[in-house]
Amino acid sequence: MCFSLEMSLVASVALTAAGAFIFHRGFPRKFFFLALMPWLFAFQQGVEAVQWGLWGESRWAMLIYMFMASCFWNVWIPFSFWWLTTDFVKQQMIAFLGGMGFVSALFGFSLMPELEVNICNFTVLYTYASGCSLFTYYILGGVYVATVFFPFMLQEERKFKVIGGTFFLSALITFYINQVWFISLWCFVAAIFSIGLILIIPKKSS
Repeated sequence: MCFSLEMSLVASVALTAAGAFIFHRGFPRKFFFLALMPWLFAFQQGVEAVQWGLWGESRWAMLIYMFMASCFWNVWIPFSFWWLTTDFVKQQMIAFLGGMGFVSALFGFSLMPELEVNICNFTVLYTYASGCSLFTYYILGGVYVATVFFPFMLQEERKFKVIGGTFFLSALITFYINQVWFISLWCFVAAIFSIGLILIIPKKSS
């Protein structure tokens, strides 16, 4: 992420351990896709560690990282909640969010050939060669945040709402702190908060 190779590696290891704990403890089948989130975040942080290690010279690491950042989470999170939600109306609402996420993912994917990465001032900076209008940037960002935030808020249990609210607040705070390095910074913060899934994914009944 935006700090160092060591921080990315530590985050990746911590997330791997969190995922291993969740799977070792067991959980109801409907939580399977949600339970994979710490491991998926661990992989993404590991990819950015590679980017750090090669000092921004790996195009493959850049493409994999940004695919997950801009095309993956905005589809995976709604799908994970659609899978575990039993209420029909909420399922339809989450499916709609998933559709929005898929459209934004297609747009993000169309920009992949223009991606560039630089490491400057000890930060990883992902940019697009042709730039992006402020209108598109804010609309796309708003849709993205909605697709990863509202599925949490539609759940009945308060713990889900806490995690979802944390994701939303972290997005606002990191965007306010630095819009330029927002992608890398928020992915790191969201990854760390996903460790909290240990507390909200219930243990499988014996």
